Amino acid sequence: MTEGVARLLRSDSGSSDAGGEENRVAPGSPLRIASSKSVGTWPCACGQEYRVLTNPLTFWAQNSRHGYNSTPSTTCAWCGADLEESFALEAARLVSASIFR
Repeated sequence: MTEGVARLLRSDSGSSDAGGEENRVAPGSPLRIASSKSVGTWPCACGQEYRVLTNPLTFWAQNSRHGYNSTPSTTCAWCGADLEESFALEAARLVSASIFR
């Protein structure tokens, strides 16, 4: 993962996987993934928070203060934006900014 994309994801108190969310994620949820996957949270431009798996790029909308939907999303739950496109545009902006410094 590029440094720019890594900056998009917010750290979840040192946890590199969704397994650290014991009280927040249902036992059968797709959020329980291998710790070798890069996971973090990312806010859409409208403010909706998402749990993000970077390989393959997958988004789960936050559905309450402490929980996430068990079904992945492709569009924003609030504004309807294409999540992959929004994430990629922000990553490209960050990478470009770091190159031209």
